[in-house]
Amino acid sequence: CGRICTRHCEKVCSVGIRGESLAIRWLKRFAADSVRDYKEAVEQNVSKPTGKRVAIIGAGPSGLSLAYFLRLRGHDITVFDALPAGGGTMLIGPPLYRLPREAIERDVNNIASLGVEFMFNTKVGKDVMFKDLLDKYDAVFIGIGTSKSRSTGIKNADKCILALDFLRENKIGKGTKISKQVIVIGGGNVAMDVARVALRLQNMQYPNEETAIKTVSLEDWDIMPASEDEIQEAKEEGVQFNPAWGPEEVVLDDEGNIKGLSCKKVKSVFDENGRFAPTFYEDQKMLIEGDMIIEAIGQAPDFSFIPEELFKELKFTSRRKVDVDENGMTSIPKVFAGGDIVNTNLDAITAIADAKRAAQGIDNFLRKEV
Repeated sequence: CGRICTRHCEKVCSVGIRGESLAIRWLKRFAADSVRDYKEAVEQNVSKPTGKRVAIIGAGPSGLSLAYFLRLRGHDITVFDALPAGGGTMLIGPPLYRLPREAIERDVNNIASLGVEFMFNTKVGKDVMFKDLLDKYDAVFIGIGTSKSRSTGIKNADKCILALDFLRENKIGKGTKISKQVIVIGGGNVAMDVARVALRLQNMQYPNEETAIKTVSLEDWDIMPASEDEIQEAKEEGVQFNPAWGPEEVVLDDEGNIKGLSCKKVKSVFDENGRFAPTFYEDQKMLIEGDMIIEAIGQAPDFSFIPEELFKELKFTSRRKVDVDENGMTSIPKVFAGGDIVNTNLDAITAIADAKRAAQGIDNFLRKEV
């Protein structure tokens, strides 16, 4: 996790009182990268078998972490994922320059070596039914993350490319034919990933030609959701920023091709109660020229695998996150959840910590039934 950690702990590091905090993220990365085989460096003893079976839906950070911790406690674990390999959004999202596939494979292989069974290319709700998992397993964990890209829904938005589709195609697919003038809508870390991947594609496909990557975000610099590191690195690489502008319409030429993005100046993003409610200056508009637009305004979970009658039982918080108790259990008996569908901090390190807590809760739940 040293490659993708968002360094929450460094912000409260006691050493920081006297100066700079310890570089915990880089220390973790150095330690992990220095070990070829985790078994040589970490004691991983699997406890005596309990005879209990746990199904995990999703092989992302929360699902993989939960599989690891529960397997060490002696439970039989099966992980289901629609993708061809483990990693979840980490497999298709972070670019290779930030998170090489080999780093993910090493973690997955280590977990598999402990006896965890992986069912890749298996979509719950299609290849295996959710109700069948409830019948066959003693507990079910939902760690599906936010795998559906959101769209702005503005006029002609259907001409745009969605962020996760773009990243997936360039991480595990055949790659994308990029244009010379690309507009990226969004100000979060995914938008930064999209912009920097697009820039690299331009450098490869148009090595001696003039190109541009332009981002557009509702948020101004002071509230832009992307991390400072991501923003700074994108700037250094040549990404152009247009903060505090709201997309209004994808502008097309007479032949129906994209020629730019019409935007309005943002007055405010949140209301007095802190709720997302953008307002604009209707008399301040501009056209950002470009012939390819990628939307990276956020993701949402896909709960379509849960039957309607069960989904009605699933309780959500006021922020549309799955509501869980102190053990990580949802309102559906013996169904647990964690990661991005539970937390508002949409990062891998929070999902990993979440899974560690859920592992203790599931273990307590299973052992009470022994």
